[in-house]
Amino acid sequence: AALEEMARFLGVDPDLIEVAAEDSPDMGAVVPTEYAMAAWVARLPLQEKDELLLRLLGGDPHVGYELFRRVRRELGAGDGQVNQAGGTPRTVSELLARAEARRAARLREQAERERQERERREREEAARRVRYLAQLANREEQVWQQVEKLIATRRPGFYDQAVELLRDLRDACAQAGRADSFSPRLQSLRARHARIDTLIRRLAQAGL
Repeated sequence: AALEEMARFLGVDPDLIEVAAEDSPDMGAVVPTEYAMAAWVARLPLQEKDELLLRLLGGDPHVGYELFRRVRRELGAGDGQVNQAGGTPRTVSELLARAEARRAARLREQAERERQERERREREEAARRVRYLAQLANREEQVWQQVEKLIATRRPGFYDQAVELLRDLRDACAQAGRADSFSPRLQSLRARHARIDTLIRRLAQAGL
């Protein structure tokens, strides 16, 4: 936990930490305490501290990881001279390249999960829409009456509700195979309320 907190403070890339941990010796519970790290920092020469801070403030992308690695090595938290497989130590550039590859793979996986979730929601919404339109088709006469009542209020807000109902009813009739019955009744409604410019305009904007 202490190392993770230090890594966050230094702005070390989480993907870089994961890559650095791969093939590293299992150190078990050997983790520097905050007190040990504070003592280690206190022992650093003042000039070196200033140089590290200047690099950090200057946006050096390597300084955080270099410090993280050095603390682990000098306080006995791993990062020995060879990895578990007996190979040579990995360079910073190698680790950065592997971290970038890991990040790209993680982002691809995240994008795929989001795509699958989006498609799932779209399928559920489409199924709900089908059920709703089927119910609306069964109440066609009541819906026409409701539309007339909303228009009779002469209030623009209720016109919006009437237009939305008519758009849904058009889709419901089409789904039920009664598209031909909807158009004549819509034309009759438009003719009866032709003087209500706001309503006629909103019907046109809705494609009705």
